[in-house]
Amino acid sequence: SMNKLKMFSLSAVVKPVVSVYPAASRAHLEGKSSLLCLASAMFPPLVRFSWKRQKENGQLEELPSAGREQLELRESGHTATILLVDRDSFYTYKYRCYVEHEGGRVEAQREQGNEGLVTVFSSDSASCGDAVKQSRAPED
Repeated sequence: SMNKLKMFSLSAVVKPVVSVYPAASRAHLEGKSSLLCLASAMFPPLVRFSWKRQKENGQLEELPSAGREQLELRESGHTATILLVDRDSFYTYKYRCYVEHEGGRVEAQREQGNEGLVTVFSSDSASCGDAVKQSRAPED
């Protein structure tokens, strides 16, 4: 019956798992810091990213469009966006990543400390899988 079909298609939608990491990249040399927001394990694979930031105990606010750079990487099963912000803002604000998906909206923010350390290598031939490698920082 039609009803059964509808139930099945709903259950086939899987929300993404979203994580935010500080990322090291060449932009560090220009006084910028990078944040990587990774959405994975979702179905269908289509997602849309957005960011907000929050001062200590402050309101969430939109990011100023001036000086904001964003890069997206797609690969089967994963989509990532890298946000470049100037170093001062990086330490002044908490950044939150929002992922819009057919299954709803999922958000994540960078945890304090360096639990996840991601290095972004720039290479013309690199696919997302090569470009994003995660390594754990040594425990303090």
